[in-house]
Amino acid sequence: HQGSGRLVFENCLVNNITNLTLVLSIPAIFWGLNLFKDKGKVPADTRINHLSLLLSILALIFFSLAVFFVSKDGTITASDGMLLIGIFLFWQLFHLFDVLKNNTRKNRKIKKRILIDIVIIGFCAWGVFTSTEGLINWINDHGKGFFASSNLGFLSGILMVIPNAFLAIYYAAANRSEIAYSSQIGDCHICIPLCIGLFAIFSPITMSAQFFTPLFILIGASAGHFVFTIITGRLPRSAGIALACLYAFFIYKEII
Repeated sequence: HQGSGRLVFENCLVNNITNLTLVLSIPAIFWGLNLFKDKGKVPADTRINHLSLLLSILALIFFSLAVFFVSKDGTITASDGMLLIGIFLFWQLFHLFDVLKNNTRKNRKIKKRILIDIVIIGFCAWGVFTSTEGLINWINDHGKGFFASSNLGFLSGILMVIPNAFLAIYYAAANRSEIAYSSQIGDCHICIPLCIGLFAIFSPITMSAQFFTPLFILIGASAGHFVFTIITGRLPRSAGIALACLYAFFIYKEII
């Protein structure tokens, strides 16, 4: 419907910013997100995971900049959408070949139980889709005030963050900071550029100047994560507090 492109873009920005600020700040404040648990010699696998995380953060910055440049003229067209999807598919193929390369080097095969994981993921995706559809229908029929249809992009973005928040908090409490971190970065890769690009193919997205501020917040938060990760190998509590304050600023600026 008219304006749905704005809602999709707003949904992706809210989802990603919440992941990188509020969701990661909570485990950082309570447990600390330390990627190097051993104070002695760091195992090779840990160093490889650290480098992979750094590359994922750089990819997110690159994807966000790509969205910014294709939208500078005020519209994300179908050709822009195809470009964004192409970038995403190339990134996924890179991951696929990287996994195949590592499995070949270590003489390992992909386990058949991955099919069970795919089924579980599909069931969870159905749950998120059903919840989002229910939210949209309820707001269109009964929403008012904060739950008015004008805030639908924000509310749906928050709803989609909830499963990721459970993942981040669970793995951080279990002392698996690398999974807590990578789960949030990976979700951002799906929103930007895949979701935006996919929608733009079917219906061009008219951009508003108000979207550039949260897009820059997303890029800035990603850059902050990269700096802390490459220098200290962790997200300290002070940085978690700063990210929570950045999220509060985002809510004040865009919603309140």
